[in-house]
Amino acid sequence: MWQVEERRKNTDAEWDFAGLAREIEERWSSGFFVNQSIAYDPKPDLGWNRVSEYRYRRLVEQGQARIPSYMLEPTPGTPMQPDPGL
Repeated sequence: MWQVEERRKNTDAEWDFAGLAREIEERWSSGFFVNQSIAYDPKPDLGWNRVSEYRYRRLVEQGQARIPSYMLEPTPGTPMQPDPGL
């Protein structure tokens, strides 16, 4: 199981989202995320609604969807609860 102390420390003050995305891609490629013990549904974070769903289906039909449909599916696992101390 991943532990906080295992996370790569980044001392670069200019590190941004691209660095986070690169780190996730590297871990994905190495098979780090095989457990799927934490559930995640990306649609609420994207502000997804019925209009979004309709537009996305149209883009898929036209072959113009930029996000593969499997990336919008919820993952299995247990949802995390917010930390009340934060």
